[in-house]
Amino acid sequence: MRFVTRVIAWALLALFGVTAVAFVIGSPQDVTLAVFGIPDTLTLPLSAAVLAAAGFGFLIGGTVMWFSDGHWRRLTRRYTAELQIKRQEVEALKVDLARARAEADAAERLATPLPSLPTTGLPAPGLPTSVGDDNRQVPALGRGLR
Repeated sequence: MRFVTRVIAWALLALFGVTAVAFVIGSPQDVTLAVFGIPDTLTLPLSAAVLAAAGFGFLIGGTVMWFSDGHWRRLTRRYTAELQIKRQEVEALKVDLARARAEADAAERLATPLPSLPTTGLPAPGLPTSVGDDNRQVPALGRGLR
């Protein structure tokens, strides 16, 4: 895409150059320029006067566009700086995540499973089989002991 844009730009520049050369060759007449209020006059070839006016207009237009686009350049600088900060934060979070994962893996490797005891289905000696078997009163919820 960038190549196509460059080719089009060079083609337009060449077309403008050929047109300017044809205009210079085709208009050898002289023109007298006078500015209201200034007694001096300037005699130039017509092509020089027209091309100077076009160049002056081009420079003025470029200057106006430069100042009018200042807002967008300022926003671009600000957003670029914010983007850089966010990228640094993301990198720091990636490092923290990798460290946390490494710690979790190390903790998992160090953790040993508890041996399981065989179950017989019988209650352990000295433990009640259900609530209230040892003749203790269990207080009702919310009432407290009496």
